[in-house]
Amino acid sequence: MPIYRLFLSLLFIPIVIMLLVRLLIAKESFREIIARFGLGYTTAKQLAPSLWLHAASNGELNSVKAFLEEMRQTKKDNSIVITCNTLSGITLAKSLGYRARLAPLDYRWSVQMFLSTENISEHITMESEIWPNRFEILYKKRIAIAVLGARLGVQTSKTWSKFPHLASSTIAKIDFLSAQNSQSLQRFKKLGLTDSAIGSVLNFKSFTVHPQYIPARSMRANTCLAASTHPGEDEIIIDAFSRIRSQWPLLKLILAPRHPHRAKKIKNVLSKYRLTFICRSQTKADSPGDYEVLLADTLGEMDLWYKQSGICIIGGSFKHSGGHTPYEPAAYECALIHGPFTNNFKAEYETLTSKKASLTAKSAQEVFEHLLSLKNPANQKSLAISGKDALAQGSNLGCLVKEVASALRSAKSI
Repeated sequence: MPIYRLFLSLLFIPIVIMLLVRLLIAKESFREIIARFGLGYTTAKQLAPSLWLHAASNGELNSVKAFLEEMRQTKKDNSIVITCNTLSGITLAKSLGYRARLAPLDYRWSVQMFLSTENISEHITMESEIWPNRFEILYKKRIAIAVLGARLGVQTSKTWSKFPHLASSTIAKIDFLSAQNSQSLQRFKKLGLTDSAIGSVLNFKSFTVHPQYIPARSMRANTCLAASTHPGEDEIIIDAFSRIRSQWPLLKLILAPRHPHRAKKIKNVLSKYRLTFICRSQTKADSPGDYEVLLADTLGEMDLWYKQSGICIIGGSFKHSGGHTPYEPAAYECALIHGPFTNNFKAEYETLTSKKASLTAKSAQEVFEHLLSLKNPANQKSLAISGKDALAQGSNLGCLVKEVASALRSAKSI
């Protein structure tokens, strides 16, 4: 722990400089910057004991929406506070009706300042958001700690193992951990997770909030969504889309990059292929309309794009990024196309493949061929329903909420 604190101390000046740059280029306001140090909140301390849930950004927060809604039913009004590392995550949390703040950086005094204005009784953190100083302070205050959808990759595990004392002293403070997969669970156990803290192994992204309304196939059969694409993938998808236009002129493309700041580079690729396009951030357009492509260069609007698409090409799977969730597009009855790199949801994609409920492509030519096979609305619908059925969640969300709540109560009583 002393080495970790020394490391953070050395990073303090660079962090401040980085934040000041963000202030100068209007990426964040002064209030938002000081919020990262637990400052800027002068209101009286929240009276009701609150659950503090931390999610890195939109993706992690979206994965836990269904769980949060179940938890909210067991809490008093306003007794859940959400923190995120990004402003877009805060915006999403507030749109869902929660109190939300930027997460304090992992300096002891920042966490203490945050806790001075919040009456925290329980803490839940998502996936890989494990912070040594935060956990130590919560532990000393007898605040129960749970990690949900816990994920620990090979490289991250190796990094933690280089600091065995820091790893064991941090991981041992966890009262309840629900791992995303068995491999992550074994890595957490090697780093010091106690047997009493082990919960169900499941992927929280499987608890998708199913849409109340899905437009008819006839309204979206001619729209394809490329969801959460990474560098190098846009070119593959745009190439395939430009090829198929001659055989399927009615097909429109919604291209939603994982990181919207890449929009300029994507525009250059679209121009290279002489495709007409419109940008969501500049026009607020919610469909391609008379254009061939809608560049969805915003965050937190994936539901809008899923809803109007009959086909979804899942990003992160054509390069070595591990693939993004198939659950949400499947819930919206999109026919699924993905690349071969799907380790982030290995079991899910294996299920889809074994049941012939999705199509795998390794190149632009194969994406083109799969798109052509889905021009027929009947084929498109058949594949979409197969994908939805293959990923039907068997776990009971209500039982999971009770499991977590019971573990947190037991930890506080010790």
